[in-house]
Amino acid sequence: MGIGNVEIGNYSQISATGNVVPNSTTGGTGGALLGIFVSSTTSGALTIYDSKTTLTTDPKILDTIIFTNVGWYALPVAYTKGLYCVVGGTLSATVVWL
Repeated sequence: MGIGNVEIGNYSQISATGNVVPNSTTGGTGGALLGIFVSSTTSGALTIYDSKTTLTTDPKILDTIIFTNVGWYALPVAYTKGLYCVVGGTLSATVVWL
């Protein structure tokens, strides 16, 4: 029995700046950011770059956003190089990606 489309992906828990996907896992063709589940925050900030390293000169997927509430934030966006997350303030979140 089919259940239709199910958005499912890999996950990385973050609470500090770092590479979530340091190198494209699909042979250099990129992947997809599905969303972020914020589990706790005290005005935590997040910026996500399309970068396989730590270059903040690479394109931004998500410009700095300040989270004031916990919850799921859908961000169905493609990336080409990787995902570099810069965390500011107090933030604990799970990044879901393909």
